[in-house]
Amino acid sequence: IDSWETQIKYLGNNIPYKDGRGYVYPLINYGYDNDLDTYDTTELQPAFFAKELFDRIFKDAGFTYTSSFLNSNPRFKKAIIPFVGKEFGLTDTQIKQRIFKAKSPLFINMDDPLNYYQSMSFVRYSQELQDVGNNHNTSLGTWTVSNNGVYNINSSMVLYAEFTPIGNTLPVKIIGRTRVIVRVIKNNTVLGSRIMFIHPPAGLEIQPNSTYTTSVNPTSQNLEYSGNGGSRPNDAVLNLTNVQLSVGDVIKVRVDTQSFTNHDGNEIFQDSNGVKYLQDVTLKIDSGLFKNSVVNTSVTYGDLIEMELAVPKKIKQLDFVLSIFKMFNLFVYKNPNKLNDFFIEPRDDFYNSEVVDWSEKLDVSKKLKILPMGLKTAKNYLFQYKKDKDYYNDSYLGNYGENYGTKDFILDNDFATNSNKTELIFSPTPIVGQVTNDRVVPTIIKADANGVVSRFQGNIRILIYGGLIPTTTLWTFGNVTLDKYPYCGHFDNPFNPTFDINFDLPKEIYYDSTYNTITLTDDNLYNRFWKKYIEEITDKNSKLVSGYFYLTPNDVSGLDFKKQYFFNNSYFRLHKLENYNPSDVSLTKCTFLKLKNKDAFIPSIGVVGGGVDVAIGSSKSPQVNTTNSGLVDGNSYNTKQAIIVGKSNIVSYGSKSINVQGNGNVISDQCKNVVINGNDNTVIAGVNNVQLINTSGVTVTESNTIYINGQGQGTSNILSIGKAHVIGVSNKYIVADTDSGLVEVELPTAYGNAGIEISFKNIGSNGILISVLAGQKIESNPTYTVNSSKSVTVFSSGQNWLIK
Repeated sequence: IDSWETQIKYLGNNIPYKDGRGYVYPLINYGYDNDLDTYDTTELQPAFFAKELFDRIFKDAGFTYTSSFLNSNPRFKKAIIPFVGKEFGLTDTQIKQRIFKAKSPLFINMDDPLNYYQSMSFVRYSQELQDVGNNHNTSLGTWTVSNNGVYNINSSMVLYAEFTPIGNTLPVKIIGRTRVIVRVIKNNTVLGSRIMFIHPPAGLEIQPNSTYTTSVNPTSQNLEYSGNGGSRPNDAVLNLTNVQLSVGDVIKVRVDTQSFTNHDGNEIFQDSNGVKYLQDVTLKIDSGLFKNSVVNTSVTYGDLIEMELAVPKKIKQLDFVLSIFKMFNLFVYKNPNKLNDFFIEPRDDFYNSEVVDWSEKLDVSKKLKILPMGLKTAKNYLFQYKKDKDYYNDSYLGNYGENYGTKDFILDNDFATNSNKTELIFSPTPIVGQVTNDRVVPTIIKADANGVVSRFQGNIRILIYGGLIPTTTLWTFGNVTLDKYPYCGHFDNPFNPTFDINFDLPKEIYYDSTYNTITLTDDNLYNRFWKKYIEEITDKNSKLVSGYFYLTPNDVSGLDFKKQYFFNNSYFRLHKLENYNPSDVSLTKCTFLKLKNKDAFIPSIGVVGGGVDVAIGSSKSPQVNTTNSGLVDGNSYNTKQAIIVGKSNIVSYGSKSINVQGNGNVISDQCKNVVINGNDNTVIAGVNNVQLINTSGVTVTESNTIYINGQGQGTSNILSIGKAHVIGVSNKYIVADTDSGLVEVELPTAYGNAGIEISFKNIGSNGILISVLAGQKIESNPTYTVNSSKSVTVFSSGQNWLIK
């Protein structure tokens, strides 16, 4: 926010904002999502001022320049080079500062036990293998997150146990088992867990005053464990993927144990007389590992950005500088009075009125050679940005057969046949209006055949930073609500520009006058910097004049292409010298331009109303985009507010955050957060927060509505979860988002709740692990997993839980 008009961080210090210096974070739509009213911090990327890069290139080469234009004209001082890469990546050093790896696990004291577990202990991994950033504490067994980001977390340990029956005088056998739950805890919240059961073999007798120790390396035939995740039954492996963590989060590993029996007591041993005995169970760790890895290697809130990563890649300094010269038709020559300095000005400002008289230096014995400039001209002069394949550039090229903002000056000359092309290394960037607000934003996205929008890694761009301009619709950046936005585009203002850095007005603009009248100008690159020059050199009365002159070393050392030269009773501009030899007193061939002077460009403005037959100066007024919709397979929708996979779906332009998979669905105006998986559904206007899963042919009239498999779930007893949760009997419908990892839920007691039904819907990519209380089961098992994109309903028999 500071960079918009207040200050920037420059060479380690905070300095005031200044056009042309450093960087700015403008508002550009890179296709992160469909919500164009709310932007996450990482959705705005830094843009360098073109002058910053230009100046550093000159400095790197050991040169300076003298230029009124480059140092003061807003067309250059406000020009920015936006980021168009795929994403900002963390450096190897930054990644190493975030990760750790430790082994040799040991139990430490518990700190927040749950009363129905027999034992809870935290685990510390005492030997660090990697921890450059000093994030892992071997004494406390904790990893403290140093940077926001997405991480994978891995905890593994090889467990075994000592079982000692208490008070038995006869041999005893197992009649129960011990459940072990390994949990990864963030602060006081369970991120994920794994369950295993450990016990002596069913037929094994343990003698009085004896202890049985389970195997550290059990074989596949050993039935002491029903385990999970590892290569052996007693490997307690817990892998959590794509976990969003924040600075200061504390991650640790906890192991819980609980006895399970086949009767109402806590005893798990029984002798031959039917007498039951309690047990002393000591859980032990043989080996293990605790580590993390960085998943999202792009920068997140709070990270430092290595600004060199924002510089466009694979661009030569020479090509960058030459394109700046081409944009503004800059003339360059060495400053004779200052070492390694260049004069740089636009062509029309380059020449001055100072006259050098060479009348006495002309060799009148040789005829002047006069050649009409028309014989040297081309049939047409094409000025364009470089083609790119993002959505709007590709669409424009397909519709009009030329790149966005192209100028093609066609000469009325039957003798000229060739074409002269001036092309920049930059690609054009269309600016796009939004349906629900008045903000006009450069849009660099790609869209597939179904209209699904995503980021586009494109060619280098150049835009004008227009500063903060008001918006009638508030928007949110991070946690700040704003009534202005940092505009950039090829116009310096989208609705009332004073100049344009395209070569000509486009034939179509992708916003309309819903919120503001659009008054455009023809003060573009061609008209401002090239028009007079092209008209002069193509005029039939303009000429190239060559003659021979006697030049001394003093004459040559004082040559100045900015001056006028007088001879043969006329004024000329020096074009080139040939065959000058300071050691040989001879004639030098000089070529001059004698141009037919043209009037300086005077800009015009005009109100844009959508017509294509209205002129703004010498340019046609662009057509106004009135659809901004995807029309693939009969769909009609705003490509920036909806993702559609299917056919004949209609989504009102005033609705946003829409995701449809199916055919023939209709979503009316001002709806938000609608997800449909089905066909021929209708959502009426103003309804929000709708999920139709495997559902067709319904009309939704209320917000906060869920249908699953065609059945309405109501709006009051739906529980949406994305982490571990204990289910209550009032929670009839559970919708779990498992994209961030396995979600564990625990059912209430089946006792006394006969007939109660609870439905689960997994809308993520991992599983829902359903567990029950001690002594109860789900279809004779201690747990049940609802796999990705599946649904299941369980009901209580009064004793256990069954699958419906």
